[in-house]
Amino acid sequence: MKNYTLLVLPLFLMLILSSCSKEIDNETPYAIQLKEVRSYYKALDVQNRLEKNGIESYILSEETNDGNWYRVLSGAEQSITDINKYKKKLENIISIDDIRIINFQKIKENLVLDFEEKLFEGKRLKSSKPNIPEKIYCQTVFYCQFSRLDKKYKKI
Repeated sequence: MKNYTLLVLPLFLMLILSSCSKEIDNETPYAIQLKEVRSYYKALDVQNRLEKNGIESYILSEETNDGNWYRVLSGAEQSITDINKYKKKLENIISIDDIRIINFQKIKENLVLDFEEKLFEGKRLKSSKPNIPEKIYCQTVFYCQFSRLDKKYKKI
């Protein structure tokens, strides 16, 4: 019986979440905002993690007085009641502190269409080692190991 439940549960979750393939617009103005970040590539990372949990999502770009923001959204519903039901389903699957409902009417003036073609971030930048003491840097990077013989940090 347990094996049957293990097979049915993922199928049930996929069926529930497959209804979120539509995107927010005038006809379906309510959506769930899962994350809002400054970097398009960070938004892609969030979207990929959600996908691994079986949650479909999409990214919208918004220009505000505070700069560009990338919203990671899921679902699109006509009524606040329906989007609240979807929100409860999401909260049972993932734990994100800032899940909130947004209304397309309130953000549509600031949305940037076809933003992927106009990205300021042409590519994901590889970060370099910050200008901090080696001891502190090694404590913040999980793959460092201090070698007392040559006093260099090595990747393991």
